[in-house]
Amino acid sequence: MRVVWVIARNTFHEAIRRKFFWVIFLFALVAIASANLFSGIAPGEEKKFVFDFGLGSITLFGMLIVVFLGATMIPSEVDRRTIFTILSKPVRRWQFLIGKFLGLALTTLVTVACMGALLIAVHSYIAKGLDINVVKAVVLAFFQLLIVGAIALAASTRGSLAFNIVFAVLVYFVGAQSSSLLTLAEPEKHLAHAHTQHVEPVSWKAYVFRGVLKTIYWLVPHLDNFDVRQAIVTDSVVPWQTIFNCILYGLLYCSVLVIVAIVLFQDQEF
Repeated sequence: MRVVWVIARNTFHEAIRRKFFWVIFLFALVAIASANLFSGIAPGEEKKFVFDFGLGSITLFGMLIVVFLGATMIPSEVDRRTIFTILSKPVRRWQFLIGKFLGLALTTLVTVACMGALLIAVHSYIAKGLDINVVKAVVLAFFQLLIVGAIALAASTRGSLAFNIVFAVLVYFVGAQSSSLLTLAEPEKHLAHAHTQHVEPVSWKAYVFRGVLKTIYWLVPHLDNFDVRQAIVTDSVVPWQTIFNCILYGLLYCSVLVIVAIVLFQDQEF
């Protein structure tokens, strides 16, 4: 574990030394801090606007950070040829990858914690008190971004830099709309009048299309489950059970992605 921790710590230090990290991170902080200035757009709904705008900023800018960090981790090591030095030592490939993931997770945690603390402070100032639902939303945002980072890291074991970034971003946006895929795949279950007597026959092409959609639905992460903005904006209470289920799902999904990354990386030739 000492080897894994050393790699994780070095990964974290390398991440926070990158210029693009600070550009995106500082821009995110400015956007969250200035949310109050734009709250006049929605008179009487200032605290909801601040929350929605602030959490959206955390998700968007956090996604950019974890995607670029995760996608460049392996390619950058190969380009600098430092990976040969590391693997020539008594460091196994699975230790290297787990260390990289933990370093990415630590970077994501610090980033989301800073942005989340600022959002909580701004929202508490507007709402005249702390809303625990905002804290829950920030926690879920961290695990959502952690999954995206794990996807980018897994892709980086085989793909080029451009492919890694495009693939991770694509999976993020598809995962954020995963419930829509199920609606398209099973329209009869989601239509209000599906019980009507007249039912159009389904062609084989439609069956194939629905099968593809269902496959994608079960493969991509259900990131929309981590987005509780609608519930909070409508003054609904986010149950702790929902938070627990999402955290457990995020940890399991990341574990599977790390295992896949280890398998892909095990026989990779440089």
